[in-house]
Amino acid sequence: MLEQQVKEAVSSALRDLYGLEVPESKIDLKRPSNMAWGDVALGCFPFAQIVAIPSNEIARALARHVTRTPSISVAEQVGPYLNVRLDSELLFEEAISMAREKDANLLGSQRIMVEYLSPNTNKPLHLGHVRNGVLGSALANILEAVGHSVVRANLVNDRGVHICKSMVAWERFANGSTPESTKAKGDHFVGDWYVKFSQEEKTDPTLEVAATDMLRSWEAGDAKVLELWRMMNGWVYEGFAQTYQRYNFHFAKEYHESNLYLLGKDIIREGVERGVFVRNNQDDAVVFRLDEETFGKNPDGSPKVATLLRKDGTSVYLTQDVGTAVRKVEDFSLDRSIYVVASEQQYHFQVLFAILKGLGYPWASKCYHFSYGMVELPEGRMKSREGNVVDADDLADHMTALATEAIRIRPSGLGLTDAQIVGRAELIAMAAIKFYLLRVTPKTTIRFNPEKSLSFEGDTGPYCLYAYVRIRSIIERARQMGIQTDNGGKKDSVGKLQEIEERVLALNLLELPNAIRSSAMAYDPSILTDHILQIARSFNQFYAKHSVLGGDRAFVEDRLALLNATAEGLRWGLSLLGINVLEAM
Repeated sequence: MLEQQVKEAVSSALRDLYGLEVPESKIDLKRPSNMAWGDVALGCFPFAQIVAIPSNEIARALARHVTRTPSISVAEQVGPYLNVRLDSELLFEEAISMAREKDANLLGSQRIMVEYLSPNTNKPLHLGHVRNGVLGSALANILEAVGHSVVRANLVNDRGVHICKSMVAWERFANGSTPESTKAKGDHFVGDWYVKFSQEEKTDPTLEVAATDMLRSWEAGDAKVLELWRMMNGWVYEGFAQTYQRYNFHFAKEYHESNLYLLGKDIIREGVERGVFVRNNQDDAVVFRLDEETFGKNPDGSPKVATLLRKDGTSVYLTQDVGTAVRKVEDFSLDRSIYVVASEQQYHFQVLFAILKGLGYPWASKCYHFSYGMVELPEGRMKSREGNVVDADDLADHMTALATEAIRIRPSGLGLTDAQIVGRAELIAMAAIKFYLLRVTPKTTIRFNPEKSLSFEGDTGPYCLYAYVRIRSIIERARQMGIQTDNGGKKDSVGKLQEIEERVLALNLLELPNAIRSSAMAYDPSILTDHILQIARSFNQFYAKHSVLGGDRAFVEDRLALLNATAEGLRWGLSLLGINVLEAM
């Protein structure tokens, strides 16, 4: 790439001029504060500190030296900075070629599992699950884009006392009703009984006992309990499938805790025999002693422990997670195992990884907790037990309704059928939700604002979609005028593209693979999200100042080639975020 060639030229010049061996990774090219000065700039302060020469003199010497490189048209010293203007023909040719080929320059080929979503079968997905799914899906897409083999996995929490609570409530209060008889979506129906349990247990202490007893019966293989469990989970899975399809969440492998908790228990029992785990003197539970240096001590000075099996032999979350971790590696020979789970579970995963390390698994160090912040409503934090959670389906419905109204009042909405409007609104709503959840670093807590996320101006998904649609509209008008729209970008003509706004747009396209690679290396989709936004902005800034379809035919074709490349770059980047584009809005 051109910027790589600039780094190579600077590295070579520093070696020739000052005997400095500076790796290209340490040469930090930035955009100049004024793009009229050049395409990229390099501050010379770090080199000045090493060779004891003023940074402006180093910049002047580098400017004379690097112009021997074909990719550099002009190099100038501006104060302590080296400003470089790239060769115009090469700049636009490479930007257009990159977008067509969609090459992110592979980093490697690890086998990575990204486990995300992890719903419970006692309630429907909520906004927190949506952020989890959006992050996990985007991360998987980005890792694939740079060459890794990615296994998308979903661990369904389908057993435990929380599942038994919805079952107990249905037995006591449902009078045999079903999703079909109540015309309710299956996961919503079961979730209502979980909420009912939480409400009733405040005045009826027998409910908690009944749920615990039911869990013991389930683990003992009681036929009646298992039949009820399968029926209610079946209702939930039918509901989940609809939500997955709507948000485009898909998985190559789905694990169920009900199939893994016994494996976890076997591993723990074996660990007891090996001395990895011990019986707790206080309650006779099987525990793992946590390293004092990492985890500290209890307030009373006693060592901290993690429980793996209760006194009665029943398992806990850690038990199942140990079994799942082992099964995942056995199934797929993973180089890396990424868990997309909220930051609230950070301690849990620290303990889990410590246990896996204590058990002697060599791959324990390859497990990674992808932590993300919570999603809050304008009125505060979500609490599913009280039933005032933002349901994923309700969110999608609400956003689609808002987008539908926005389309109806726009001129482009005239003449569309209701089905066409709703179809477009659904795509816009998904773009709004996903972009809003991805635009900040994962660990940031988000206060979700539906109206703001749907704005066609600002840092939003619809803004980026509209930039793409506007480009496609220009290209369609060109076709109607008889102008070739796909043969521009030839080396002998793209040099005519010289406007600063054109150059900024081309530079942003050139940097798209870097943004993808940076997102992959940092496990941070917000890096790519921000860069897609930059591409959309730079197109709008160009379009606000320059005509595309006026002037010399060859010149028009080259501008169209740049816009075609921009559309492809936007489509590529948005697809990695899990966002589909629209050809018209």
